[in-house]
Amino acid sequence: MLLRTPWPMVLLAAMSAGLVALLSVVRPSNAVPLFVVHLAAVALASGTAYLLDDAAIAVTATTPQGLWRRRAPTLFAGLAVAAAAWTAVVVLLNRRSPTASTSALTIEVVALASVALAAAAVAARRGEPEPGNLVAPTIVLLGVGALIAQPALNITLFTGGPGDPDRWVWWVGIAVAATIVLLIASRDQATRPIRRLAH
Repeated sequence: MLLRTPWPMVLLAAMSAGLVALLSVVRPSNAVPLFVVHLAAVALASGTAYLLDDAAIAVTATTPQGLWRRRAPTLFAGLAVAAAAWTAVVVLLNRRSPTASTSALTIEVVALASVALAAAAVAARRGEPEPGNLVAPTIVLLGVGALIAQPALNITLFTGGPGDPDRWVWWVGIAVAATIVLLIASRDQATRPIRRLAH
């Protein structure tokens, strides 16, 4: 098993935690703006799409190892980096009396990361060796677009503050659906049983 360092993921994780840390230092008496927290969450989650990149897929696909065995080291290492970065964000937010529930924000990050991984798995299934380059920018654009559209369309997708109902059911549903897509798209084609033609 080969561990590849997903540098785009590491960079996005560092940037997300660094942005919240910077605002915590610059504005020590104020809470970090919720819009910025959501931006950090979207950027962090989008980075997980890079965890399924495999530029050498044409070579590695012929190895006896299954798809999940090839992906697991990089996937779990990258998810550990993302979890560490988000833990740092949560600690900083809890110290600054956040305007939104950190547990609700964490559920949002998990759901967004699940969507990014599912989309990357589908792209990889269709032959894209580096799906992160396609999926991560799309997740960022959709996330920022949704954040901007919320007030204009008078809808609540992301956690808005203490007066807003937590959208955890919505986000848990998205995470479950995305995980199912990820598992289906990540089935190893080499292990599928070959159907015999009926005579």
